[in-house]
Amino acid sequence: AAGDARLVSVADVARGRSFFSEKLAFKVRDKEITVSGDGNLGKVPVSGTWSKNFGEGIDSGSILAGNFLLSASTIKEFGVELPEDTAVGEQTASFTVEFLSDAGPQAVLATRLDKFALSVPVLGWRKPKGQTGELTIISDLAVNGSPDRFELETEGLRARGRFHYNGAGEIERAEFSRLRVGDWLDAPVSINMNEDRVSVKITGGMLDLRKFDIHSELGSSKETTPVSLNLDKLIYSDKVVLTKVRGTLELGENVDGRLTGLINGSEKVELALSGSRRGTRVDIAAENAGSALAAAGILDNIYGGKFQASIVPGEEEGRLLGKFKISNAGVVGMPLLGAILDLISVVGLLEKLSGEGIRFQTIESEFTMTDSGIVFREGSAAGPSIGLTFAGGVNTEKSRINMSGVITPIYLLNGILEQMEFVPKIFGKRKGEGVFAFNYGIKGDSRRPKITVNPVSGLLPGLLRDLVSSPATPAGR
Repeated sequence: AAGDARLVSVADVARGRSFFSEKLAFKVRDKEITVSGDGNLGKVPVSGTWSKNFGEGIDSGSILAGNFLLSASTIKEFGVELPEDTAVGEQTASFTVEFLSDAGPQAVLATRLDKFALSVPVLGWRKPKGQTGELTIISDLAVNGSPDRFELETEGLRARGRFHYNGAGEIERAEFSRLRVGDWLDAPVSINMNEDRVSVKITGGMLDLRKFDIHSELGSSKETTPVSLNLDKLIYSDKVVLTKVRGTLELGENVDGRLTGLINGSEKVELALSGSRRGTRVDIAAENAGSALAAAGILDNIYGGKFQASIVPGEEEGRLLGKFKISNAGVVGMPLLGAILDLISVVGLLEKLSGEGIRFQTIESEFTMTDSGIVFREGSAAGPSIGLTFAGGVNTEKSRINMSGVITPIYLLNGILEQMEFVPKIFGKRKGEGVFAFNYGIKGDSRRPKITVNPVSGLLPGLLRDLVSSPATPAGR
């Protein structure tokens, strides 16, 4: 049997929305009935077929399958209020609704996304029209405000999780059991939108700073977004990885906040991020300088001490400017320093270096870092037994070094003389330099550098000592 049904109306089909159709066609076959046609679910035009099997031993449930035009206004009609410009465009989507005998209706929506432009500003992610993608949403239509499960996959983003709604049907929280954005984020993420501003919580997973530019990814919004971090891994460089990262950030035009973590799973460091004229400034502190530097793979010849450093972006892309200070640390077994002490025949200090180590009250310098290496400026190290200055650079790409400075044995005595008013400043004008000092140079292959010491300079005061030395230039220039 077959026929038409006119002016069909069904109340409260899905989340309070009623269905209406001017004309539906129905067919009745052996143990099956189907109804098909066009209509409106709320204000959304839909087309589909409802079918139900009947007879002894057959479940009393039924299935509705069809399609509709998905757009931001369609989504809003179903009570979901998306942030502005989250979804721009429209595309035909398919749906299946299972009406179960022992539960409410369960809906599955599936659609391609190539005709949509999508954006999630808080994650710095955007998809232009024309780029492929797929979205699947599974929803319990019987309960207003029940969470929807979803999966989204497109270039640069893969997400799986749930949408949670408030009483007005607006998304108040998106919980991603796994969210992958580009190649810089892979973590469980919760985005809370039920406040005056959006907030983000990251609970595990990985953030790769090598591939993440805060300003290009998140733009320069004047609105700030609080981010709570509980990361398993924060990758800073190929050699430096922070684990067990905890803290909070405020993301906007600048990045502000505080973090703690373990360098390569070993020594604890504290990071303070703040905005500066050039970009994000990072201040780094560690209670054990030697352990922190060894864990980072920078130096393993320093023990104890406190470490402080600050880094800001330079004017040129890829260039970082900074300064560091190590307080009350020891140096043991450093071959370059040992070679210099050997050349100036300081036997006691040489033996101390290879044994218990030499103590320094301060080791500090300004520096510039690039992909090819590091350049030191105004560097100095001062201790009771020895003081020295250093400047120049190390080119890690070409394995070249070009550094020079002044080394001062018996620095404590030099320092006392330096403080006396009757000793002119010409005897030693920089920290780490004193009355009795020697110019030194380190140059060539960084694995087997040539080390030179000018013995004459040890007899000259500081002002004249500069005349018999030439300043080091950055290695590789």
